Amino acid sequence: MFNQSEPNNLLGRRVYLSIGEPWDFSSLDGDGRLNGTIAGSYTPLDRATVLLLDTTMFEAKGVQVNQVICAGRYKRGLNLMEELAKNESAGCNIYFNAFGKTISAADMPTLQLGFDEWGHWMIGSVHLI
Repeated sequence: MFNQSEPNNLLGRRVYLSIGEPWDFSSLDGDGRLNGTIAGSYTPLDRATVLLLDTTMFEAKGVQVNQVICAGRYKRGLNLMEELAKNESAGCNIYFNAFGKTISAADMPTLQLGFDEWGHWMIGSVHLI
């Protein structure tokens, strides 16, 4: 279910991802960097908030990708929207679709992050621009 109490004023805001793993990640935005826009957020009943980001196109495992999902990495229950609203960065797992497919924010509840076609991921942190 979508969490309506989050600081949704961040929807549409620009962010950058600092990618630590894979160590050789590169995009048009630079080595270890990926720029994007917050397209949606979702809070599963049993998990912390995840973010949907539309990003600069990058290639991963031979596939062109332009969308990722960020989920908090280090702190259980981390709300990425709240951390960003405080102008703080947040460590995250960064998932992408193995076939380059994109989704809408409304489809986020159907995802199985870490499994099937959303089983590919990177490690990094997200920051407001």
